[in-house]
Amino acid sequence: MTFTKMLSAEQVRILLKDIATTAKAVECLALNLDLAAGDERASATSDAIVSLSQRIGWVADLACGPGCVKGGAEDWMLPPAFFAGTAE
Repeated sequence: MTFTKMLSAEQVRILLKDIATTAKAVECLALNLDLAAGDERASATSDAIVSLSQRIGWVADLACGPGCVKGGAEDWMLPPAFFAGTAE
């Protein structure tokens, strides 16, 4: 999806609120992170932090404009191997 128009003030407000809400979720996860080696719960929490941070980056990019930092959702959320067409 390509944006060809400027975002409205309401759209910017919604995006910024989403950034703040998602950042708060990252903070809560980080505060509860159990860093014990081999702990499945810590691994799942770490995966969630990665996913949330990708969403933060994507939404921030969306607010900044096309390609502001990294690009679209696929640029933020798909592994580099996807674009190279190789296994990780």
